[in-house]
Amino acid sequence: LSGNITVREYGGSSDTYALIDIRYVNFTNSTIGVQLAENQNETGKLQVFPNPANDVLNIRHTISESQLTSLEILSVEGKTVYKQVLTGNTSLHQVNISALPKGLYLCRAIGEKTIDTIKFIKN
Repeated sequence: LSGNITVREYGGSSDTYALIDIRYVNFTNSTIGVQLAENQNETGKLQVFPNPANDVLNIRHTISESQLTSLEILSVEGKTVYKQVLTGNTSLHQVNISALPKGLYLCRAIGEKTIDTIKFIKN
């Protein structure tokens, strides 16, 4: 497992942690908020909608099709709960997430030279 997670506090401060070092996440006195107008990752190459999602998650990326190799959905514990190796040339993918438990997840687009990650909530 590679990559980082950034935790942003309500007051605006934030800390970044390596996903490989995280064993347990506990949020106390917190509210999870998702701003629908800003549901892209920092580079803008990966979008998920609707967010929060119930049954179907739409994943859109702007990564070159020749470079994108797979899509993954990870639980906050870091376990891969969905993986799809990509062979087509479409930038929009639909994933049935109805069997996933409610909670916070990470969606990851893996390319030859990049990994883009974005979070979403399953209702």
